[in-house]
Amino acid sequence: MWSDIDYMNNYRNFEIDMVNYNDLSDFVKDLNAKDQHWVPIIDAGIAQRERFTHGAQPYHPYLDGIDKNIFIKASSKDEHNYTPITGRSWPGDVVYPDFTHNLTLTYWSTWLNNLQ
Repeated sequence: MWSDIDYMNNYRNFEIDMVNYNDLSDFVKDLNAKDQHWVPIIDAGIAQRERFTHGAQPYHPYLDGIDKNIFIKASSKDEHNYTPITGRSWPGDVVYPDFTHNLTLTYWSTWLNNLQ
């Protein structure tokens, strides 16, 4: 079964909307027991939300990517200046993982495995 981005919490990758899809984990287990699979749509853009906002938790996939320095960045003469390029997608402002970076595949796999 394919799921579009409506299963996401505020259209953020790797976060499930627990209000409307709180039983998704059980549903996926049931599919797997029937030798069927759940295939979630995952966008390339990572929401650029890092601070606590109105009591909400920070968006950890963004913070993790910043810590690992894996997002595509604007060119700079200063190699220590890390400014990711910001684009626009469903969650608003987003940054994009650089899949040529040696840490990006591990980052992506880790967050995919957390999506349960």
